[in-house]
Parts: sequence; C-alpha cells; structure tokens
Amino acid sequence: MDLNSIVAKIPTIVVHLFDDIFVVKKSDDRAFHVQYTPDKLKVDKTMSYEEFKHTIDEYQKDVHECIEENERIIIPIKKENGLSKILWLETEEEVKYIFVLKGESEKNCSGEKKMILVADDSPVITKFFERIFKDQYEVLIAKDGDEAIKLIEENLDKPLIGAFLDLQMPIKTGYQVLDYLKEHNLFSKVPISVISGEDSADGIARVTGYDIVDMLQKPFSADAARAIVEKTVRFSDKNN
Repeated sequence: MDLNSIVAKIPTIVVHLFDDIFVVKKSDDRAFHVQYTPDKLKVDKTMSYEEFKHTIDEYQKDVHECIEENERIIIPIKKENGLSKILWLETEEEVKYIFVLKGESEKNCSGEKKMILVADDSPVITKFFERIFKDQYEVLIAKDGDEAIKLIEENLDKPLIGAFLDLQMPIKTGYQVLDYLKEHNLFSKVPISVISGEDSADGIARVTGYDIVDMLQKPFSADAARAIVEKTVRFSDKNN
C-alpha cells in the first residue's frame, strides 16, 4: 500500500482534532503533510524524509530521536512564543503518524480568554473555525445575521477581538450586518473580516467598500483561516 492510500484511511473526524498531521514512511524517503479543508481531506505537501525532519525542527530539536522509535509516544513541547504543542506519535509497521495538537490558550492580562465571533449558517464552516481556534480563543458562533449583531452588541465591553462574517446568511445577510456596523460606528470597536465565495469584481468592490480588515475566499485552508484571524485580531485595541 502506498502513502496516498494510507492517507486516505485517516478518518476525517480524527483530522478535526489536530493542527497538523504528518504521515511518514522512511524506507520510501517520503512524508506527507495532511490537511483538512472545510470540504475534504487532502495531502497539502509531499516532502522527503529529511525535509520532514527539518519541518518539525520548529517543534523541538530532540523530537528527531523520538521519531525513530516504534512505539506510541506523547511529547509535550513549550515553544519560545509561550504557546505549547503536543506531538503524538503512532507507528503502524513502517508507517508513522505524527499528530500535532495546539495547547495553551491565549488570555488577556486579567486571565479572561479572548473571543472571536464566526457568523456563518454553514455548520461545516463554524465547526472548522471552532476546531482550529477553540484552544486559543473562545469562539462565539452565530447562525444568521441577527445573531451576529446580538453577539457583537453583547460583547462590546468584553475581550471580543475579531469577527468573521459570511455574506449569505438568513434573516439578515452579511451585507445587512455590515450596514448595521457602519451605521453604529462599530468597525472601530470590533475588527471585521468577511468570509465569502464572492469572486466577481463588483461583489469584491462592494465588500471592500466597508471598513473591513480583509476577505477570506471560500474554499479555504486551515493556514488561510489562521492567517486572516491573526491579521484581523491585530487591529483590536483589546489586545493591549
């Protein structure tokens, strides 16, 4: 069985739980980085065994010795930026599975967990954001535009440091939510980015006419979601 077939055997529900998954077969000098997007499991990158070892350098140098072992190993790691990681190693014959789980949450100086809001009527999208960011932030979920407005209003004085709005939501659309935020001067209080499949020139021009931080195009990867969240929350004065 080749590595592509092995990757295809990984249950999607397992992938939901981790930030990174690597599948490695040293004898073939191949390693895969596996990624879950909101609609499918895929091989994000293929690399040699040496390239894989270089990739995991960011976690901890002595992980290399553990990767050579043929038993289940759990390795807690403290990174320089204060965030922690846990590496979970499983071996099946010649194939090794390395699961990476993010640990420590981000909190403000009072110890209260910072919040982000994801407003989308698709449970696939909202669960995707929850899976990626639940250990770092408290993730508030809105299934329609009315809920989005209500949650923003209720948390203006709390550590809500970013909101991410789908444009095509029931009851009130994302555009109506943006109109409300503009009318009540709330863009300055909560940084907003848009999640959308809109790719027409007119649609993009309409969206960027609002005072948003950025726009995340569907479909998107975990890395793209992390990038837009990081960019959006940098605009919040509640980070200080």
